Amino acid sequence: MVLPPGTTWWGRLRPAERRLLAVTLLTLAVGALLLLGPEPLFGPARRSDIWRLFDERGIRPHHPPFVDRPLEYPVLLGLMMWAVSWVAASPTATLLVTGVAAGGAALLVTHMLFTRCASRALMWAASPTLGLYAFHNWDLFAVAPAIGGVLVYGRGSYELAGLLLGLGTATKWYPALYLLVLAAHRWSVGDRRGIWRLAWPAVAVNLGLNLPVLLADPPGWAYAYDFHRGRLPTRETLWHFVIRDRGFDLWLDPANAVRLVNLGAGVVVVAGTLLVVTRVLRGRTTPVAACAAATVVFLLGSKVYSAQYDLWLLAFLPLLGVTWRRWWALSVLDVVLFVVLFEIRDDSLRDHRLAVILVNDILRFAWLGSFALRCLWPRNPEGVDRDEPAAPSPEPALASA
Repeated sequence: MVLPPGTTWWGRLRPAERRLLAVTLLTLAVGALLLLGPEPLFGPARRSDIWRLFDERGIRPHHPPFVDRPLEYPVLLGLMMWAVSWVAASPTATLLVTGVAAGGAALLVTHMLFTRCASRALMWAASPTLGLYAFHNWDLFAVAPAIGGVLVYGRGSYELAGLLLGLGTATKWYPALYLLVLAAHRWSVGDRRGIWRLAWPAVAVNLGLNLPVLLADPPGWAYAYDFHRGRLPTRETLWHFVIRDRGFDLWLDPANAVRLVNLGAGVVVVAGTLLVVTRVLRGRTTPVAACAAATVVFLLGSKVYSAQYDLWLLAFLPLLGVTWRRWWALSVLDVVLFVVLFEIRDDSLRDHRLAVILVNDILRFAWLGSFALRCLWPRNPEGVDRDEPAAPSPEPALASA
């Protein structure tokens, strides 16, 4: 189609994509209202790590992360926080600047999903999970390159895929599993050179980001790993309840509890990853479905879980043709958890809150397990539980690339 001179980028988009981008903006606007509205119903202090960590970590232009301030996140995320500190001198300003950038990442994901699965991208754009947790943490800065890497891999752009997944890994560690899954796929089709094309950009970008920090301050660089290795599991995980009795108190001392959970989490992640890789090597699932399953493995095994982590998985739902019923189930679980964590603050209701969280955890992990099984043993090549024709796609090779 020939467009008249002077047509804006918005005018170049198809009407359906413009509507999806508008829905994304509306969803993000609702999330912003929840953050920036008045207390006690709203407020950033309880709802956003971005707001809270401005004071707690004290990252400023002359106090960079890792070398001068401890930080429990990967290097690229720390550098993002430091960059924002040069233009934002308060928690609210930091949240606004970071939020605008995160909103841009969410819109980019909408665009990428639309190019692949058309109107089914509404599962991302209109998700309550996106609205409630887009500005809770920095997860969207990992989701955008991670999903982008998986999508461009389907086009045969292995170097770009490796670069994007490397950037995602340097922001949140989970996209490293995608590199392993996609490398296994190249191996399964006999493309050894493809593994190199995929791996070297990811390795290069992570060495380029991590090595200077490691050389400048080894303990500061290692702090993130030490922090997570030594922490107890969060209450949004089943591990939290495994090490507690009926009164929700620890039944063993904290040090042994940490060792037990670390062992169990390691076994789950290693065993689950081996299962995913085995299915890929045998050609029993697609790269996209396998990456989604690897995300579930990370979530099931991790001793740290927060509902914003569901953003990692959310972008896969339209790609894999899941039913709206499955989408609604996850959305309800995320909304319930949000209300329990952020709206009910009466200490006298502690045991009741924990009981609700436990039930939510069980249902959530059942959802995750069911989804992972569908990814690894799909009903048909068109989707994990596709019961309708596949959406038109300009990238038909992605499902089997």
